[in-house]
Amino acid sequence: MPYETVSFKRFGQYAEHEIANNLMFRFYYCLSSMFDNEKTDSLAQLWAILNDGEQQNISKNEQRYIYKGIRNQLTLKVNAKADIETNKELAFLYETLEKKDFLLHKNELSIFQYKQAIIANLRAGNERIEWAYQFMNRNKAFLNPVHQENVYQYCLAYYFFAKKEFETSLKQLEQINEENIVIDKDSLYYIGHYHFLILQNYYELDKLDELLSYILSYKDSLKSNDILPSKIIKKHLNFVSTLNNILKLRKGDQKKGKVYYEKVVETRDVYGRAWLLQKLNLKILLHF
Repeated sequence: MPYETVSFKRFGQYAEHEIANNLMFRFYYCLSSMFDNEKTDSLAQLWAILNDGEQQNISKNEQRYIYKGIRNQLTLKVNAKADIETNKELAFLYETLEKKDFLLHKNELSIFQYKQAIIANLRAGNERIEWAYQFMNRNKAFLNPVHQENVYQYCLAYYFFAKKEFETSLKQLEQINEENIVIDKDSLYYIGHYHFLILQNYYELDKLDELLSYILSYKDSLKSNDILPSKIIKKHLNFVSTLNNILKLRKGDQKKGKVYYEKVVETRDVYGRAWLLQKLNLKILLHF
């Protein structure tokens, strides 16, 4: 059969049969199966491959590749479900990666992994909060100096938010110097996020005047933003729009609240999904 007529999937099925004991091939074939709707256990397969690999003493680089595949799958799962159990799994992964010294690349920790490790642990339950705090402090020095202080302040603010110390969280956010943010691929992992952390704090503190004012100004700034990618802007706008809808709900609007709830469940293009669902569910249960 001519090469160009052989699909990657069919090649994978053939090679899996012929080279069943080739661990790294199993890894790449597992990743390819993510695009097959009938495959729903790729994450479990990746953990199994990793376990087999550790027993076979595969190289550190090969382990890194497998761990990266697991992290990417867990990221997709967290974005889709945003539940405590999935965050616990991601939190455990980062604890393992740190112990194995797999986080640093050329003695630097990426902004994305630093932020994700901390937030996953903060969302994984009260027992993980202090681990997140310790991780935050012991790895700060490995961040890109250009973003180090702003990212650290953002994560510290999120830490206090997780502890329900909302006033302290707001004060930490004031330490972020927006004028000094250098716009690059790293800054996209936190720029803008601290805006809706401000909104969340205002909501929790019941500071409605400040909240409504900030919603309007932030919404306008997003619509005129020519720096952030459109996909990220859409996620921020959906967060702001949903939060605004929550504020407009009145007693007796239980049906409307359920509509908003289902809309958040169905879309992936929204930041702060777990928090929004929590607030909507509380409103529905209390009948406003």
